[in-house]
Amino acid sequence: MLEIATALTGQSAALWERFNDLSQIVFFGVLQPRGPSNLATLRLSDQLSLFLTFSYLVLQRSELKKMASAEQVDFNDPHAPHANAVEAFNEVLAKIKSEIVKSRHDWDKHEPKMWSRAQGLSDHELTNFTVENDLVLVRSGGTSYGNIILGKIRIPAVNDAEGEGFIHVRIHDPPNRGTEDVMFHSLWTDEGSRDAEGRPTTWRAIHNLDTPLEFFNE
Repeated sequence: MLEIATALTGQSAALWERFNDLSQIVFFGVLQPRGPSNLATLRLSDQLSLFLTFSYLVLQRSELKKMASAEQVDFNDPHAPHANAVEAFNEVLAKIKSEIVKSRHDWDKHEPKMWSRAQGLSDHELTNFTVENDLVLVRSGGTSYGNIILGKIRIPAVNDAEGEGFIHVRIHDPPNRGTEDVMFHSLWTDEGSRDAEGRPTTWRAIHNLDTPLEFFNE
């Protein structure tokens, strides 16, 4: 099957093996794992059809990532959010909060300094903010695949020797539709002040008000 798939589709053997290994995730429409043996029970034509779809999605995702990191995005200046930005961030508010909790827990396992300004706060306290009250600055820039929107969101529970604490969030608004298809992209977890060997010496997920709201690609 490997030789047939790669010959007929023009895709690499490595991509076929990746598809074979991940067949349990998407195409069978179930949450419980299904191993490669289930893929083998499909007709050859169905396997090839699914593989072509998988190849397209993988290559499209790769292209989007490349464009986001290489394309020169012309961002507008930081400004207070208008109604459309508030609506866009509210679409993904639950996702933003869950990603903050996940990020804090993950970083605490190997580098607690990343979320050190939230030390002692519960997950609820850390995520007890609203878009209407705490989204203080936004920037946006258009690309061929939609708008990248950056937001600075206040964490009300953080107010220490450095002042108020803020997170930087990146979301994506695809073209030609309303805000219902807005997607969360990432949080800025800054690994900075790298030493001579390129290793970070500072870690910061909660920023200050005067930290510039700049493009980040995480």
